[in-house]
Amino acid sequence: LTFVSFFDIIKVKEMNNLNIFASVFAAMLLLAFLLSGFFMGKNVKNSSEFDKGGKNTGTLLVAGSIIGTLVGGSSTVGTAQLAFTSGFSALWFTLGSAMGCVLLAVFLAVPLRKSGCSTVVGIVTREYGQTTGIVAGILSSFGLMINLIAQILAANAILSALFPLDFFWGSLISAAMGFLYVFR
Repeated sequence: LTFVSFFDIIKVKEMNNLNIFASVFAAMLLLAFLLSGFFMGKNVKNSSEFDKGGKNTGTLLVAGSIIGTLVGGSSTVGTAQLAFTSGFSALWFTLGSAMGCVLLAVFLAVPLRKSGCSTVVGIVTREYGQTTGIVAGILSSFGLMINLIAQILAANAILSALFPLDFFWGSLISAAMGFLYVFR
């Protein structure tokens, strides 16, 4: 094992004033997100309040949260990068997400709310039994893991554009920031 210094990690290069400004601004913005999540998280009193927002969230806030998740790194940075390398076919992710939101709003939102369940997996478990619920939970977790990987890759692309980081360190820093945000 060798000692890796901070300068080895970021591969310090000569940076002009604009790059330094953008990097400092991005670092401050990331710190602000982490701190806001930390302090807002202190307002959550129990798991039900975290899970359902104390049932005080309105339609616009719920829709904004869902769309905010979709219009994250995977549909902005990831789709732009994929469009550059693969062309028009990159549009399918964004179109599929938009169609999924419409289907959720039209067909699933009211039944999900009336069921008292927090997730579609909860409804599947209640309707079709524990075994089917476990399979649905595993498949849902697999889908979330793919989304998480896409978010880390997108964050890595942003970090490596702002800071001279290689792929490994950009991914590690992105994953660590997400971990700190969730598990503070």
